[in-house]
Amino acid sequence: MCRLWQAVKKQGYDITLYQATRHSLATRLLKNGAELKSIGDILGHTDIITTLKYAHSDIDNQRAAFSRSNPKVATIFRIVKKH
Repeated sequence: MCRLWQAVKKQGYDITLYQATRHSLATRLLKNGAELKSIGDILGHTDIITTLKYAHSDIDNQRAAFSRSNPKVATIFRIVKKH
């Protein structure tokens, strides 16, 4: 258990709110282009699998990432919306 979590618990704050905030932070960082390793470092994780549980990704975010990495292939598979 990280020291911040211990301090939160000691003060009597709601652990559920603390966890929800961590999930939200990880998701926002991921959506704004942060790498999973960096997110894990910020959250104090030693295992990338733990970070994956926190960093939720939606289908639109996945499509955008795929599109940025290879626009031609994304267009062929109709992953990118044409304007």
